[in-house]
Amino acid sequence: MQRLTARAAGCSLARRKPPDEGRDREHGRASGRVPVVALLASGTCEGFALSGGFPEVLARPALAETWFRSYVQTYLERDVRAVSDIRDPSVFRRFLGLLATRAGQVLNKTDLAGPLGVSVSTVDTWIGILEVTGLLFLAQPFTENLASG
Repeated sequence: MQRLTARAAGCSLARRKPPDEGRDREHGRASGRVPVVALLASGTCEGFALSGGFPEVLARPALAETWFRSYVQTYLERDVRAVSDIRDPSVFRRFLGLLATRAGQVLNKTDLAGPLGVSVSTVDTWIGILEVTGLLFLAQPFTENLASG
């Protein structure tokens, strides 16, 4: 069994307070406090994850949908075509969307192939393309039994 994981930057739930927040505001000198770690609102990390960590999307959230459409189009036209000749790019695009809905789940290639009307070997090929281009990482299951891994 393998799990699907998206390749994205990590997201920290904590931030260090700026140095001036530990100062005595009246006298402008250090109050002897150490920097405090404050938890960020859950929406911040969630927003980072949903944006994929792309600075362009974080800077202009209103343009996120257009930016992601352009990103996928460029990915298909340049990266994928550089490593493989996809016969039907529209089916491959549907495959990307279907695969995205299964991130973090056990990989079932038959369940991916069925709705798309392609063979399991085609799904294998497409997963290989995503791995080579750095868009997908298949996480191996953790097991203490080395013989079953």
